Amino acid sequence: MNTRNREAWDKRWDEFESGDYEERMAVFKQTLDEPELMDGEMAYETLSRIFEEAVERDERDKFDALVESLRERLPEVYEKEAGYFLNWRILNALVMKRPEEVDSLAREFALIAHKEIETWSQVEARLAYHGYLTTLVEAMRLAWPQVRKSGEILDWAIEEFCVHAAQYEVLNYALQADAPEANDPALLDRVKFFYGDELDVGRMAADLDSLTGKATRAWTMDDFKLDQPRSRSHKRPRAKDADAEASAAGEKSLSNLTMQFVGYAWRMEGVPHSKAIMAGVAIDSFILERHAGELEQDEGGYGSSGRKRGAVKGGGYFGHLLCPDCKRFDHYLAKMLGMFNYQPYRAAAAMELVPAWMRFLQTQGLVDAEMRKRTLVDLKPLAGEVRKIFDNIHSDPALREAIKRWPKDADKELQ
Repeated sequence: MNTRNREAWDKRWDEFESGDYEERMAVFKQTLDEPELMDGEMAYETLSRIFEEAVERDERDKFDALVESLRERLPEVYEKEAGYFLNWRILNALVMKRPEEVDSLAREFALIAHKEIETWSQVEARLAYHGYLTTLVEAMRLAWPQVRKSGEILDWAIEEFCVHAAQYEVLNYALQADAPEANDPALLDRVKFFYGDELDVGRMAADLDSLTGKATRAWTMDDFKLDQPRSRSHKRPRAKDADAEASAAGEKSLSNLTMQFVGYAWRMEGVPHSKAIMAGVAIDSFILERHAGELEQDEGGYGSSGRKRGAVKGGGYFGHLLCPDCKRFDHYLAKMLGMFNYQPYRAAAAMELVPAWMRFLQTQGLVDAEMRKRTLVDLKPLAGEVRKIFDNIHSDPALREAIKRWPKDADKELQ
């Protein structure tokens, strides 16, 4: 951009910033007629500000119309920032409950997911939270060929994408098949699309049995023996081979238990598969991180509110491996709500489904009614803190509405 164009660009931006909501939309429309000013940066910066204000005024359709105008008139500019635009439009379609539009936009995004993997991860979590399982299944399949061979995506992110995609396939199959079987050629063909010959059919069969309620193992706490917790310095004592094997078995049992919880939440409590698995994976990770000593923070650390303060005051940790406690669950959620690892949908799903998790544990004989109630009483102050965070997230009201119900739902548990 030459000096003259830069000066014109800056002048137009100043004009945009100084205007009110309606004036900003008018400036955007005017700039559509001036391609030398409407570059990718101008399109992103102006639309990001308009999006926030359109959400506040519940005028999402007006925002969508502006994006559509950009795509029609300056497609090359639209393509430069398409990931952001699709992210906003998918969110709007979800909030306005337009499933066909959600599906269409998600498929469009899937074709460029390899270029915008971080933004896609946010979209994926949002779709999972809202229960758009079939959309996720097809979108992940569309995206996978380019994601798999991308030289720009880190190996761990590719692996995570593959794991999530396969989970959605199994969840969708469990939901639709009349008599789900892990050796069903239709299922194997779908999942091998991601794993190829490396597919662990035994692991998949165990997950499918857990999801569908076929797994009827009588659990005891001895099934969840883990290795010795780390010290505060995170130096793990050297485990003997037998201890290491027992710990691996304990982690496997925990994984099986949380997958069984996903099936329970779906069948018994009406929770969408895709939201339940987000919560189940989060609870599994929390238990392992807490056991490893990774959630121990001094008073005055950063809690889930994102500001420096003391830990949320709860009743204390009761020493039960499977029960979340207020202080450490607060620290765990803070990691998902931090600036550098922002995962509001996963945090919301985890917090929202803790009461269901405790009910599930009681059905399995792993906690009694008293422990279930004590855990919910302990976590109730944290629910209030989390609600304060989601009260400030206006782009998706579903998050704050779910957390708003938490104290009332917990109170019913205590009656």
